[in-house]
Parts: sequence; C-alpha cells; structure tokens
Amino acid sequence: MDAFLISHDGTSYELPSLLEWKFSYGCSLPCGAFEISFVYDKSMLSVLTRANRFRAEHEGKTVFTGRVDDFEISISENGSLATVNGRGLAALLLDNEAEAAQYYSASLDTIMEKYVYPLGLTKVSISADVPPQALTVESGESVWRVLEDFLWFGCGIKPRFLKDGTLLIGKETGKSFAFDGSSAFTKQALKRKRYGVI
Repeated sequence: MDAFLISHDGTSYELPSLLEWKFSYGCSLPCGAFEISFVYDKSMLSVLTRANRFRAEHEGKTVFTGRVDDFEISISENGSLATVNGRGLAALLLDNEAEAAQYYSASLDTIMEKYVYPLGLTKVSISADVPPQALTVESGESVWRVLEDFLWFGCGIKPRFLKDGTLLIGKETGKSFAFDGSSAFTKQALKRKRYGVI
C-alpha cells in the first residue's frame, strides 16, 4: 500500500510504510472515511500540518481519495506514531453551505459552476442528460443537498464518488459481488445503521 498526503498547493508527499489502515466506502451518505497509522518522525510535522488531501494506491490503482480531517501524534512505549483521519471527497460537498438562491431554469452546468467546481472538484464524469429545471436553494442547505436534489428531481439519479475521487453523475451500474463457502475470508460482519442526515 502506497499512501500520499497532498497539500493545498498540490505538493504530494509519500508516507512511510503504513502500520495500519482502514477504509470505509460510502456510496452516498454518510460518505466514505479512512484512518491510517505510521511511524512518526519530527520532519513530518510540517507535512501533516499542511496536508488537506489523501490518496492511497495498491498495485498501481487508487483505492481511496479523500480529505484530511485531523491527525494525531502519539509518543509512548510503543514509539512515535502518527494517525491521520479523514473522509471521502463527498465531505467537501457536505461541509459547505450553499448560498440561498432561486433558479427558474437552472442547467447542470450552472449548478456545477456555482456549487461544485469552486470546491476543487474537477474530476467529474457526466453521462446523464439532466434537463434544465426550477430550483430553490434554501439558506443553510449543504452543497451536497443542492446537487442531490437537482439530479434526483431532474432525472432520478444520485451523485456518487469513485475511489479515485471522480464525481459520477449518471446511471452507471455497480459490480456484483458473490461468495460461497470456498471463498477465503477471515471475517464477516453485519452492520445496521440507525442514523442519517437531517
């Protein structure tokens, strides 16, 4: 696993070998999340302080792209460790409040230019024909809610992100996953979430 922290100016820093990593993938809400740990060296403090994005690769393929929410440095009998936590790029849309507005005939281009592209989301794949429509953006709504409502009421689709950070707007189907008794798994879990986004 190769992991990189990226600063706001685009400078990428390759992290030392990860001691532990956990990736949670979310298709919608709540968005995906990551947590990584590695041996800390004092020269890394400036990198950790400036980092706002994270990318992980496995065998040359990107397996997670996200934003850095926080980091922690701990020094104990186990040595010096750094832990970095964050969420997928959907967090950029969830964390930013949209400016109240009323559109009588908004196009997808208008919504993207007003709410999505200014947040630094430039990798977008659009394969849907979304008709112009009336849209009211209430004060206090997240950018995610604006985009989601526009797409859902316009053509019945939901936005989602790929592992490489590409925003998908279209009706792409996912992959099927099947396993049986001959599959090599070390753990199986069932999780039911009883919370959502108001």
